[in-house]
Amino acid sequence: MLSVTSRALVRGRILVAKAHRPLIFSGVRNNSSLAKNGKEQDKELKEFLKSKEVDKDGYFIRNPLYTKKDFENSTYSQYMKQLDKEKTRLVDEKLKVLAESTGIDVAELRKRLDEKIAARLGKSKAENELIDSTIKDFETQLSLPSENPVDFVEEIVNSLIHFKGEFQDSSVFRYLNEVDPTFTDLVGQVIEKDTVEQKDVEELYKHINEGGAISEMTKPELVRLVDLIYGRSGEEEEVGTVSKATSSTSTSSYLLHTIFDNLNSYSSIEESPLFKFLTTVDATFTDLLSSYGKTDPENEEELKKQYDQIVAYVTDEKSGLRKSLSDESSPVYVEFDRIISAPQPIDLMEIYEALEGYGDYFSSDLFQQLKVIDPQFTGLLEELEGAEEDSIGEEKSSEIDKYLDDKNSEIYKAMNDVESESYKSLKAAIEAEHNRVDQMVSLSDVIEQLVENGIDSEEFKVIERIDGDFAESVKPLLEEGSKDALEVAKKVDSVASDPNSAIYEALHVEDSANHKVLEGVFKKEIAEGEEEEGEKVVFIDRDLEKLRSEDQSTLSSEVSTINRAYDLTIESIGELTKELETNTFEPIGHSVSEQVSRLLGFQPSEEQSKEVEVLKGKPLPTHKDEVLDLCVNLIMKDGKKDKARKYLNRALYLIYLKTRSDPVELLKKALDTAAPLVITKTVKTGFAKNYIVPVPLTARQRNRMAFLWILEASDSRASNDFPVRLAEEIMNVYSGNSKILEKRVLSHKLAIANRSYLRI
Repeated sequence: MLSVTSRALVRGRILVAKAHRPLIFSGVRNNSSLAKNGKEQDKELKEFLKSKEVDKDGYFIRNPLYTKKDFENSTYSQYMKQLDKEKTRLVDEKLKVLAESTGIDVAELRKRLDEKIAARLGKSKAENELIDSTIKDFETQLSLPSENPVDFVEEIVNSLIHFKGEFQDSSVFRYLNEVDPTFTDLVGQVIEKDTVEQKDVEELYKHINEGGAISEMTKPELVRLVDLIYGRSGEEEEVGTVSKATSSTSTSSYLLHTIFDNLNSYSSIEESPLFKFLTTVDATFTDLLSSYGKTDPENEEELKKQYDQIVAYVTDEKSGLRKSLSDESSPVYVEFDRIISAPQPIDLMEIYEALEGYGDYFSSDLFQQLKVIDPQFTGLLEELEGAEEDSIGEEKSSEIDKYLDDKNSEIYKAMNDVESESYKSLKAAIEAEHNRVDQMVSLSDVIEQLVENGIDSEEFKVIERIDGDFAESVKPLLEEGSKDALEVAKKVDSVASDPNSAIYEALHVEDSANHKVLEGVFKKEIAEGEEEEGEKVVFIDRDLEKLRSEDQSTLSSEVSTINRAYDLTIESIGELTKELETNTFEPIGHSVSEQVSRLLGFQPSEEQSKEVEVLKGKPLPTHKDEVLDLCVNLIMKDGKKDKARKYLNRALYLIYLKTRSDPVELLKKALDTAAPLVITKTVKTGFAKNYIVPVPLTARQRNRMAFLWILEASDSRASNDFPVRLAEEIMNVYSGNSKILEKRVLSHKLAIANRSYLRI
């Protein structure tokens, strides 16, 4: 911490003259109006309606859009024309002065100036075209990881496997059928199977490697295939009923995945805290979940039917679940977020994955922890590992599954009771094993760097010295144009998995000399980064000592004063760091602060003293702007408020760059322009026809509805950057050209049409 802070202080001390840029949002006060009572809102609505022209049918008469002619007649256009004339006049005067001093005709100077401008513009245009061309080529290369169709077999299968009986209608399948019908038939056979096995996929690899028609695909054809696989061709593929890509769909998809991921962590969904909470929120939804959970897993048709019902219910914005979780600041959503963020039961696969990194996992710290928690469970694992026949292994696996379902067993409590000490110790042991594996050199790390650096690299020579047999098995992977890569990979994995091989010892035995050699070679980038950071710290400390020891008498009084202030700051940071480390830190009182001010020679001027007296009688400004805080909450997803605030700040900064005016005030004006004054609600009488009643909105409700409309409209814009889309839509609303204004007018029309039910 000290080195980073000191670096900033040293830089500030060397560069005494500093330029301060004003903050855009400094001193922003809360100017949003307070909520008004019903009578004031009714009065405001009446005054608004009187100020608008209405046709014979009661519809608002909308002014025409801002045209080019309006712009030419505007003050801004006149000012720009005047500015151009002034610029031309100044250029002419300078050319005349140059003509008098050089003796060259003004027309000739004008011609040379135009030629230079044209040359610079042409050069800039050529550079921009070159950059655009380079970017397009780079994007094309990104879309093509390789020019070999073998690399796309997995993507092809994954893109078609969800279609099942309808995969023949897929654009990917149709295109492959045109290129290579034989390969397409093989793909169809794989897709039609209930479970795709490795040998089925190997048939596809074999067909390509043996010179099938698909192996002769040209680069443009590969680009076309990639575009179809990743949906960049413009051809939309449908499976059943495909809903429109709206924000509602993405929200429901995220919500559904979050709920299912949490519930799948429990052996029974009824036991999960999330299910119990959702029962109080929306019993209809939990009934659907219960019905889905009780469905026979073998009955795929019924499972699909139940799942489609759940998806349709969650997608419906009027459902109880969506309504309850629509406001991320509500108590219901806060509790929902707390539950899904809480620790979840440990899955058996987490334990197995952590133990896979060991050749003999009985010696691992995790296994020893399991032994302390439940010796009977570890005994079953040892028996399973020692089983020589498959039938005995299956019997032991069934016995382990049955034991894990026993709620009275210690391992069940350790895996499911998140409040217990055994759960915490087991979770910590699993995380420690994962961290250990991350720090070790894995087989994939070795292969990846060998493929990247080649046979002639130092890394390959090290592998040859450690294990010659392993190096020979890896060689075919490093040679260009090598075939049967799958067989070679199997052989490499077989050699590396042999406990008697030298490479196995180097990868798994941390105390071995070969393991340290591997770490030194294949983890050197990390070591180099740490060494570089250490050198920076030493450099900073050396500079600090040099600056402290310099002779201050040779410097001006102003520089000496600033240097003393920096020295005091550096010493204070050192003392503060020491106090925090020793837990002896005490906050600085007002008297100490005054002593520091006197020590630095600070004396307020008369104007500053008067300003302090004036400010003492004024209330402190609010900590935050309510309108900005509301907008941040509406943008926020998954509780990431800082990210939402950055998005809004970027959008406001873009608005400032375009308008050179206060973006916060512009945002408030845009919200006021788009916000409806009144909405309509349906009142159910219970005995007669329902009727629609106009209801006035408070200031906060108006701002909320307007900003939600702006967010929805910004999603339809072309930019991939959310702040850019948001800034464009706010500017569009402010200029009066947004479709949101039609929504506002429609809301008012509906209120006018039902004004007979308005209570005044």
